[in-house]
Order: sequence, then C-alpha cells, then structure tokens
Amino acid sequence: VPRGAAAPICFKTGLAHLEQNQLPDALSCFDEAFLALAKDQSRGADIKAQATICAQYKIAVTLLREILRLQRVQGASALSAKDEMARLSRHLASLPLLAKHRINCIRTAIKRNMEVQNYGYSKQMLELLLSKAPASKQEELRGLVDLCVQRGTSNKSIDPLEDPSQLCSATLSRLSTIGYDVCDLCGAKFAALSSPGCIICGMGSIKRSDALAGPAPVSTPFG
Repeated sequence: VPRGAAAPICFKTGLAHLEQNQLPDALSCFDEAFLALAKDQSRGADIKAQATICAQYKIAVTLLREILRLQRVQGASALSAKDEMARLSRHLASLPLLAKHRINCIRTAIKRNMEVQNYGYSKQMLELLLSKAPASKQEELRGLVDLCVQRGTSNKSIDPLEDPSQLCSATLSRLSTIGYDVCDLCGAKFAALSSPGCIICGMGSIKRSDALAGPAPVSTPFG
C-alpha cells in the first residue's frame, strides 16, 4: 500500500490488488487515494471525478468482502446467505466501474443469481455480456442464456421493484425509493446517515437526494 503517494498511484495500486483478489489491501489503497485527493482539493483542485470513481471501487471492494464472508456461512443459514450474496452481486454488477472490472462483476452476479434460480435477471445480464463478448466467448454465453430460458426466466428471490443501483454505502441495504442521503462530492448514497460527513470519501457533505433534485414541489394556487 503506497502510503502518502499521489492519488493516481494509490488508485492504480488499489486496482492491481483488486485484480489479485487482495481485498483488504485494495481497500487501504482507495482510502490512501482519498487522503491524497483531500490534499489536492486543499490546493484548489477539482477532484469530483476522481472521488466519484474511487468511491465506486471502494463500494465494490466492500460488497466483495461481504460476499466472501457470506460464502463461509454453513448450516441452516446457508440458504439465506446465498440469496443475500445474489442481492449484493446485483448491486455490484450495477456499479459504473471500468469495463473489464464491470464485466467480472456481471459474471459474478450471473453465477450468484443462477445459483438461487433468478433466471430472468441472469438472462438479462448474459445478453448484456453477449452484446460485448468476443466470438470465442459467444457459444458459452448462448448456452447459459438457453439454460435460463429452459428454466423459465422468472426470478425466485428478487423484488420486482428492486433497483440494483440504489444501495446504501454504509449498510449495503437497499435504499428507500422515497429519498435518501447522498454525498455531494463522491456521490455515495446512504439510507440515513447520522454523521454530517461522508464515510466513503471522508470529504463530502451529506445532502438529501430530494434536495439535489432541485426546487421542492409547489403548492396549488387553487386552494
């Protein structure tokens, strides 16, 4: 972990650790990148874009660590752990990461969701991969699409109203559709954060999502 290094070095080292599945080291690198970005910001640099992608990767590593923890669950809880891994992997697949990492996350989501008979979701993600896959991979993906179709393309454990992109970065739970808190710098979302500052980037302020959307609805002039 490059302590005290410039943000691009910390970020790229974090990606290298992530690719080796060294998740604690990856997390430390992304935290170092945020510390470096804070210094850049204090010198007047606009760091919003860097903070945003760094936050997405920090959330990705957090999701992967939780999936890893759930893999070790044994006995009576193993079934609900599988459903939870499938849910976390759907959030993971929706993160706007760099293309090669996003593809790996989508593959994880397909595997985890096929395991719990979410064939509708898996088919949708397989078709997304098919549209981008090289010729050598097409046959394998088509075979998996056919399997989902044979199994009926329904989802055993997905709430039809779920939006995988709406994830609380603190608790990893689904966000309420009514409104949530969001960091004005890195864009991390939270269900309801008691701290005024962002726990992902450590720099941004927390705002209500409806506050970011513009003016409040007007009252009717007709009484």
